[in-house]
Amino acid sequence: MTDTLNNSTRSQAGIGRLLIRADASVSMGSGHVMRCLAIAQAWQDAGGEVTFVCAEVIATLADRLAGEGCELISIEAPAGSLSDANSVIEIATITSATALVFDGYRFGQEYDQRIALLRVPTLAIDDYGNVPHYLASFVLNQNLAASPSLYEHCSARTELLLGTKYALLRREFLRQNNWKTREYGNTQVLVTLGGSDADNITEKVLRAIIPTANSRNLKIRVVLGGLNPHVKAIAKFAKNHTFVDVHVNVSDMSEHYHWADLAITAGGRSNWEMCYFGLPRILIVTADNQRGIAEQLADYEIAQNLGSAKDFIANELVQTVCNQLSDHTWMDHARKIAASLVDGQGARRVVTKLINKPFNAFDRSFDDKLVITKEKLDRLVLRNATLDDAEILWIWRNDVVTRKASRNSDSVPWHDHIRWLNKYLARPEQVLLVAEIKGVPVGTVRIDNGDVSWTVAPRARGCGVGRKMVTEVVRTANVPLKAVAHSSNIGSQAIAMAAGFRQHSQEGEWLTFFRPVNCESATQ
Repeated sequence: MTDTLNNSTRSQAGIGRLLIRADASVSMGSGHVMRCLAIAQAWQDAGGEVTFVCAEVIATLADRLAGEGCELISIEAPAGSLSDANSVIEIATITSATALVFDGYRFGQEYDQRIALLRVPTLAIDDYGNVPHYLASFVLNQNLAASPSLYEHCSARTELLLGTKYALLRREFLRQNNWKTREYGNTQVLVTLGGSDADNITEKVLRAIIPTANSRNLKIRVVLGGLNPHVKAIAKFAKNHTFVDVHVNVSDMSEHYHWADLAITAGGRSNWEMCYFGLPRILIVTADNQRGIAEQLADYEIAQNLGSAKDFIANELVQTVCNQLSDHTWMDHARKIAASLVDGQGARRVVTKLINKPFNAFDRSFDDKLVITKEKLDRLVLRNATLDDAEILWIWRNDVVTRKASRNSDSVPWHDHIRWLNKYLARPEQVLLVAEIKGVPVGTVRIDNGDVSWTVAPRARGCGVGRKMVTEVVRTANVPLKAVAHSSNIGSQAIAMAAGFRQHSQEGEWLTFFRPVNCESATQ
């Protein structure tokens, strides 16, 4: 972390502090941060404080966040890495965060799994089923085609927030009167192609439509994002045409949506803002992840979808602009349908969910309030594992420390884990046990054809759990047993020795231990 945190950062009142993890750059645009800003504002309106955590952020956006009263903390870890997740957990602890939101395509399965261990409600913003098995408290997909089928393998504890009911609109949009309060002359065209527009589609659009705009007496308003690297070139080109206005890095897009009769725009998240204002539009897909939104809006007859910017044809755009502005029936229909989809209360609904969500830790392996004394350790019980244990066994298996101590240090995908667990439980000769203390799972022991392995839950390590449960399992074994431990894993070696295993051989960094039948454990 490049910023130093202090006690003044802590939230002392109200609903506490919301932590938001999102990035913005010229290549990825500003959409993730800007839609999270809607949640930030709703959280502030409810009486809370907000901290953004960014690995990448442009200066103009940093200024915007500061102007909104949000704290910004920069981290140096690669976005989406475990180092990133650990930095977020550290910041959440220091700031006493009461909820966490993360938004970005680089936050994958391992990231979600690690973040879910935070003892606060978590929200993942997702557009297309980015993670096979979410553990977050909530998954938000605000798109029209958002479906539970995208998330059928989520944790049973994850609540899905799907559809435009949860479309995230910032305060500035809600301050404007809606579309019904104005008259339309079908002469005002808004051109806005996102926060960065690295490929300068904006200038291609302008060069295509300006001759027609001049002959049809159209007014064109161009809005460029603060990340756009082509501002000077576009402004210079537009300067020669009095009916073209250029606005850069605007803080209130609602004024421009309200002004326009028709928009030429990309297939990004700003479409839900335009829906709120009942704005018909022509769509140009500037990134692959926009295809779905563009197709959905075209299906609803809210927009005309021209497809990929790579296939941009100037004549097609000009013809579409002329056709749509002349088709008053389509324009009126598009306005009504668009406005019916988004009521502007999505961010408020999300914040209400976060505030009212009771804490539901996904790592139930060890409650922070449970101190494992010798007396409690003596109450450790072992039971057969079931499919209901799939999630916690998967979390333990993919824990960083566990993987480091395993021969196969790769992360295990959820689908592979479920397939393995079903097969394992179907074979009665194999043993898979879960250790519990007062009903709280604290570890697991497995015997597979005489090979013994074990995992202690991350929050139960160093308390004697491993020694206790392994000893209990192996002392009744009627076959010779084998265990393997890494040469650096002193803890596992000690557990094996205490359970009656003796070192037999070493191959590279791996030690092999054997335990004969009827061997007495060191603790007996």
